[in-house]
Amino acid sequence: STFIGYVALPLDEIYVPKNDTSGENNPTRFQMNFGNVNLLAESFRKGGQDLSLKLPVVEKLPKPIKRNGMIYTYRLVCGSHRHAAGIQAKMQSLTFSIFEFDNDCSKLKFQLEENDHAPSYQATAQDIANTLVYAVHKSFCENNEESMKEFASGLNKVHGNTLNKAIQIAIRDTNGYQDYHVYTPKDVEEFADRNEYVIAGRKD
Repeated sequence: STFIGYVALPLDEIYVPKNDTSGENNPTRFQMNFGNVNLLAESFRKGGQDLSLKLPVVEKLPKPIKRNGMIYTYRLVCGSHRHAAGIQAKMQSLTFSIFEFDNDCSKLKFQLEENDHAPSYQATAQDIANTLVYAVHKSFCENNEESMKEFASGLNKVHGNTLNKAIQIAIRDTNGYQDYHVYTPKDVEEFADRNEYVIAGRKD
């Protein structure tokens, strides 16, 4: 990735691919955490945007695109929570960093590793797993533990247990080989429901 510069943009002039199946969406942020959006909005209302923190990221589109009657020249890469919070706080614009990416793989890694703003909402195991599954689908990595760890090697602030859980989920979801399977309590409950089993020893 290459840093190009900074730009202040009206929030309604940035293309945000919320449910884009073409791969333009950020797999690490398929789901919004509205509690975090509320915290960010309150922070914006009290003190505006803190420009000393890492800024949300956009890329300039090779050519403008038209969606729902609007013409967009920039696409959001990272910062969906901050963008939503800015709208909630009725801010006219935010300052963004502009980056260019050599390829889709470099952009995906950038999205996975970008998470140091405040209030922070670090990627969950499921967020990371979503990204790894997408990376396997795009052939950016293989569906095994070693390859996934290499792809996610830039996540040096994520707890090892969280990353390991994410990798186990991603391997399972991509039908990769595992010496053993790790199931969460929710997985067990869903399995019991599907098979009409009863939890707590009455039937197993």
